[in-house]
Amino acid sequence: MKIETTTGFAWEIDDDARDDQELVDAFVEMDAHPEKYCTVLDILLGTDGKAALYEHCRNEKGRVKATRIQHELADIINSMKAGPLKNS
Repeated sequence: MKIETTTGFAWEIDDDARDDQELVDAFVEMDAHPEKYCTVLDILLGTDGKAALYEHCRNEKGRVKATRIQHELADIINSMKAGPLKNS
């Protein structure tokens, strides 16, 4: 499934990731442990996708703000709920 965030980060997510119990577990654990969003990113995007997202979010000082990544993750989740992009 192709996703795109409101800031223009685009990636292909393996369809099997949407039905991954470890992903469900990580989502549940995020309520009590917000740092679990890193696990969610690993499962959804894989190593290369997570690195690409970090580069997309890197600021002029070379930092990747956690709040920006969390915003992008919310966009990714919303994009997945909306379904595949049109014309893809």
